[in-house]
Amino acid sequence: MHTVIQMAALRAAAQAVAAITYGAELCKLSLDGIEVRGAEARGGDILGDIAVWVSGVAAIDRMRFGSPAGSGWTYDFDYDDDQRYDLAAAAQLAEEADPKDERDLLYTAWVWATDLMADESAWASIEGMAQLIEMAAPPVEHKGEEEED
Repeated sequence: MHTVIQMAALRAAAQAVAAITYGAELCKLSLDGIEVRGAEARGGDILGDIAVWVSGVAAIDRMRFGSPAGSGWTYDFDYDDDQRYDLAAAAQLAEEADPKDERDLLYTAWVWATDLMADESAWASIEGMAQLIEMAAPPVEHKGEEEED
């Protein structure tokens, strides 16, 4: 069983690797996700933006099921809140960029993201970055635990 923090770190790490792959300049990386420096930093590539959103979803699916399969695999339609938020944001970007869905941007980004998760070198980078994000995260206080002197 993976913790919420582990899943958040993996989501952020996958988004970061996807953004860097598309040439983005990161200005924030945390358990909350990533922030990039404006469209100029990523060349205004809408497919890259959509791929960043869905990469976190694909990474969590790979972590849950361990499958390195690529090219659009889908295992879990019982997404958590972060995954649903990311998919909705990606769908909104795709709809705004291609209202008639002539380019099928969401599907194209999903296939790219799942192929990235299937790449063992990329996956090792994502896992390593996720561990660093977890280590840099502030400690979480648990209710009901007593503090030691």
